Amino acid sequence: MVAIIRQDEIRTPPHSVEAEQAVLGGLMLDATAWDAVADVLTSADFYRRDHRLIFEAITEVAEIRGACDAVTISEHLERKGRLDEIGGLSLAAKNPVRLTSVCTVFVESDIMSYLAQRKTIEDILGGVHKAIATRTMSLVRRVGVEPEVTFTGGVSRNVGMVRALEAVLGAPLNVSGEGHFMGALGAALFALERAQLAAGALAGRA
Repeated sequence: MVAIIRQDEIRTPPHSVEAEQAVLGGLMLDATAWDAVADVLTSADFYRRDHRLIFEAITEVAEIRGACDAVTISEHLERKGRLDEIGGLSLAAKNPVRLTSVCTVFVESDIMSYLAQRKTIEDILGGVHKAIATRTMSLVRRVGVEPEVTFTGGVSRNVGMVRALEAVLGAPLNVSGEGHFMGALGAALFALERAQLAAGALAGRA
């Protein structure tokens, strides 16, 4: 016998997004917070998948360093190739925060301040993406913007960053699913060209 469950009978497990964000924010803000939750919380205690990924990153960094911050966690997720899974979180931002600079030192200070003010992670990420996109496009416009723009590199896998750039540009970007390999391919082509030139020079001396 097959049981048929109606959509209205499916219940969402009890959870609080705000509480999860407060915990994650506190762990990245207070260097002593990890010791208080290390033996109490696990990633399975978080309802949202992106929150679980962030907590797993905090756990891995904290076990090595004893403490962590937002910038360190972001870099850790990027090294593991999972930052793009978190990038979409900024798309849920309702009131993106305003960052005074794109300098890493000042951005970290701003982020810590917003975490202390209990700003949501979505709004903080939205603010970070907007600040980077605005600065990037101001530099691009100095040399001129072509009608068609292609975004490559590892950050192109961050959908939040892509949307922020598109919003500032006012046009869609070309983004390939393999775009994060472009830098490596370009370096390989340059290396091949240099090797061929060197081989030709040696052959000419023979």
